[in-house]
Amino acid sequence: MNDTEQALAMLIGRTKAFEYAVGALIMATSDPSKLQQFWTAMLTKIVDTHVQLPGHSIPHYRDGLRDGLAYVSRLIEGIPEQS
Repeated sequence: MNDTEQALAMLIGRTKAFEYAVGALIMATSDPSKLQQFWTAMLTKIVDTHVQLPGHSIPHYRDGLRDGLAYVSRLIEGIPEQS
């Protein structure tokens, strides 16, 4: 395995760890509707910011960003309302 493959494998592992952490934090929220509102407001800003940055116009980067944002959105949408 070359240096690039090793670095990529490390990033994939870290990304997976963040997926679990984000999922846990989302499920632990005490105010799901506030989190949904905040996330919806952030989405446009996130996309607008990252599309304009140098090197972020690479299709694979944009695809990964879009997939990651959609993943987080699905987690947030799936939070059960607390009564």
